[in-house]
Amino acid sequence: MLKRRLAGYAEEHSMGFKAIGVAFDWDPAGGVEHLRKFGQFDEIATGSHWGNTLAVTYLWPEDSVPAMTPQVLVYERLFTTPSDSTIRPSFSESDLELLARASGLTSILEFAQSKAVLPDSMGIGN
Repeated sequence: MLKRRLAGYAEEHSMGFKAIGVAFDWDPAGGVEHLRKFGQFDEIATGSHWGNTLAVTYLWPEDSVPAMTPQVLVYERLFTTPSDSTIRPSFSESDLELLARASGLTSILEFAQSKAVLPDSMGIGN
């Protein structure tokens, strides 16, 4: 439900949407099994416990994100694709901004059930 609403918002605003699942299991197979409980993801990252590459990239640089699971984080980012296909492709990411987060089951359920999925100040919701 939440992923569909966020994807719908992104489509309405001519944005892309990607659901990424991150599991902190030491064993990648255990993380994959855990993430299956939450439906489909466009990408997953699992293994390496708290040193998981995507956790290091998206969770730990944010002071406002507690070191706990489960969490839902909504970021806006600028993803740049190469304009000239004759050269080696060079993809990049910039302007990463945390729009919303929910930590813990109760908070995530409230976040998913609320009409305003993202902060009103962002012009998102309803």
